[in-house]
Amino acid sequence: MSERNYWQRMRRRRMSRRALLGASARAGVGAAGLALVGCGDDDDDGQQAAAQVQQQQADQQQAMQQQQQQAAQQQAAEQQADQADQQQAADQGQQQQAAVAAASDIIRGGTRTAPFVGPYSGNPPTLDPYENLTYRAQIPSGFHYSKLIQAITGSEGVNPINLAEYEPDLAAAMPEIPDDTTFVFRIREDATWHDVDPLNGRAVTLDDIVMTHDRFQEISPNAAGWNKVISAFEPGEDNSLTFKLHRPHAPFLTLAGSGQHLYVIPQEIVDDGTVAERPVGSGAWIFDSYEPDVSINWRRNPNWHRSNDLGHDLPLMDGIVATMNGDTNVLIPALGEGSLDFSQLSPAIFKQAQEAAPQIEEDGYVFTPNTVPGGFYFNFSIPPWNDVRVRQALSLAMNRNDILSATDDTGRGGWMTGISQLPPYWMDPQDLDKFGETFEGEDSGILFHRGVALSNDEALQKARELLSAAGYPDGISATVHHTPDYGATVVNFYEACTLSASEGGFQFEYFGKEYAAYIASIFRGNFPDDWDGESTHLAIGPLYGGATDPEDLFAACYARTSGRHNWGSAARTPDNIENVLALDTGGNAGAENWTPHPNAAVGGGPETDERLHEMFDTQKGLLDLEERIEYINDIQRYMATKMYIVPYTAAPGVYAFNPWMKQLDVKTGQVIGGTPRMWPKATYGWGQEGEIAFMLDQSIKDEYV
Repeated sequence: MSERNYWQRMRRRRMSRRALLGASARAGVGAAGLALVGCGDDDDDGQQAAAQVQQQQADQQQAMQQQQQQAAQQQAAEQQADQADQQQAADQGQQQQAAVAAASDIIRGGTRTAPFVGPYSGNPPTLDPYENLTYRAQIPSGFHYSKLIQAITGSEGVNPINLAEYEPDLAAAMPEIPDDTTFVFRIREDATWHDVDPLNGRAVTLDDIVMTHDRFQEISPNAAGWNKVISAFEPGEDNSLTFKLHRPHAPFLTLAGSGQHLYVIPQEIVDDGTVAERPVGSGAWIFDSYEPDVSINWRRNPNWHRSNDLGHDLPLMDGIVATMNGDTNVLIPALGEGSLDFSQLSPAIFKQAQEAAPQIEEDGYVFTPNTVPGGFYFNFSIPPWNDVRVRQALSLAMNRNDILSATDDTGRGGWMTGISQLPPYWMDPQDLDKFGETFEGEDSGILFHRGVALSNDEALQKARELLSAAGYPDGISATVHHTPDYGATVVNFYEACTLSASEGGFQFEYFGKEYAAYIASIFRGNFPDDWDGESTHLAIGPLYGGATDPEDLFAACYARTSGRHNWGSAARTPDNIENVLALDTGGNAGAENWTPHPNAAVGGGPETDERLHEMFDTQKGLLDLEERIEYINDIQRYMATKMYIVPYTAAPGVYAFNPWMKQLDVKTGQVIGGTPRMWPKATYGWGQEGEIAFMLDQSIKDEYV
């Protein structure tokens, strides 16, 4: 009998005894009365006593009947409970048998080959995640480095972009939280560095984490946002690590588990200068080699500390090859031929992949929401983008559904706001009943609705009216800066966006930059500033990858304290904000043509938008999730009135797995079946949050390849 069933039965027994004692107590009233029969002292008393005895006998009979009825009911209830216990035991037995059967289905070994990031693959500029914020530097870290905590491991039913639940990594358990501003982690004692030079398998210590934190503070562009949250970082003698916060911060755990913050890196490879090219960590995979334009290679870590936590000897595969070639003319045939075991796809090549790889059936495709915010973005010191009306006109000029029809073969794409489609906070602007056409009297959701709530003609007319009011009745010419290194399908998507907008009075030409140069210049808002009243500059592209919480996006893409300053003016600080205020030209080089607008932000951009920053500050302190979601909905409505970025469309994430790729559900111990049959983690940490449980069934692969 299981312990759980034992205590269930004990509770039933106690209930039965209490019911019996209750019935006996009610019957006992009559028994006490019977003792009075021999105590009468006269005839009247005898008659009264006889009447009492008769009444008490009736009461006793009724009580006994109730007792018998309750006993019968209790017996029936116990029989039902026993049957339930028997069924539960049978179910547990079946589950145990299934687990044994599943264990026999677990496949170990093999090396999977897949593009680094599908069609978005390309050479990392460095393998040091603190040195560069690009996804190409961050994603490899998720294979070989550990963090204090991480997003829960991929398993059946777990949303691939579920970033609301965490589990320990280098921490022995989730933190103790004695109050709203204190988080105490205990560092596990069984974690070791990879058994390669210069670490050679030594233990990971609290000092390692402290030195990592010091280096993160020194060189990471994300340190400024971190320090706005954390007031103290205190190691303890009992292998504890205490984080003190300046104030309650709702997304602290997402910050601690983020793939863009505290990867723990040993000081030895920092000191010997190899951290950017030969990482050594404590994660699930051991870095083997990196050859630019070819691949990054890892092998399994046989001493990974989380294997015991998850109940399996993980990772299951022997190795990983992440190829650097994102050319779809190479990728798609290789997926069909089987030289690639799986790949991320762009929606624009989904149908091509289906045709080239007919062996991949419906259960082999995984679709995820788009959590990478992007669109047209601006340096607000360069006219005319510091005029909100121009940005609103640009949004109205885009027919988002037409763009999706031209670029998304999956038919699963949608719209995004300034926070992408990040669940559970995203609110769909297509739903005007919820989003609202206006917010606080200003156009909001309606600015997305060309071809939907507004006809094409209505939206284009409104766009031209806004341009005319801003001083541009003949439209605006601009150079759109971007990087072609995200791949041809992305460039085609950009062209679809600009082509749609051109119908509203915008004329664009393209200027592409190599990826590293783009990140160092345009991405940080360093546009050419040769505004001549006729031609100007803007950019198009993604602004943040691997977001775990809206606060990631607010802090990095919009907050005046951001180390990135995608809007330019990186030298400015709130201390010289008067210089920023002087930039408020209303969006026209000639002040005589300027028409004030009540929705124009001071300075034209987010840097001086006090309302926006008040909202950012408030949402961080809302510890009730539902309340915070509602408040972030209002932030999205407000951001839509400003259009600090003009969001493009949200194509879904797409993953294609050949039929020989399988996955163990680490929660149940069974091989995942059904549609889909893979549940990867579509985050920067997917190497350790998902691929540890991937299996390559060579016997099936041999049938196809």
